[in-house]
Amino acid sequence: MHYSYGIFAPTVLTIRAHLVSKVAVSWISFVIPIDLVPGRMALLVTVFLMEINLSSHHYANVPLAQGLTAADLWILPCILFVSAALTEFAVLLKTCLPKRDGGNRISKSADRDRDETKKRQKGLELAARVDAWSLILFPVAFSAFFVVYWSILLPREE
Repeated sequence: MHYSYGIFAPTVLTIRAHLVSKVAVSWISFVIPIDLVPGRMALLVTVFLMEINLSSHHYANVPLAQGLTAADLWILPCILFVSAALTEFAVLLKTCLPKRDGGNRISKSADRDRDETKKRQKGLELAARVDAWSLILFPVAFSAFFVVYWSILLPREE
């Protein structure tokens, strides 16, 4: 009994709080412009690795259980939400930013250069719209998960 209330319960609540904060930090990536690839990628990969580290620390400090536990049902979606933010960024990079031509810039015509600039600008505008929607949809989806998870998990008084 002492283990449950003295060590296990605080560990479970701490891991949940830490993972929520990491998921929320991943939403900051939607504010970073898509053309700032190193900053956005560093943020998302760091948050993803922190979540993996937190979950492995959690599993190292709690007793093994057969089947899925409430902690498993919390950890997995949190990791999936950060993975989804990382995937959203990868898809935007692939679809919204045109590939850069490795050719000689001197030989390019002014019209071709203008077309590439317009195409890049359109891609940046599309990426900004997708990020704006993601900044709304990701927190709403996570809030829905949060409400459903705790409404199922919390004991009900009868």
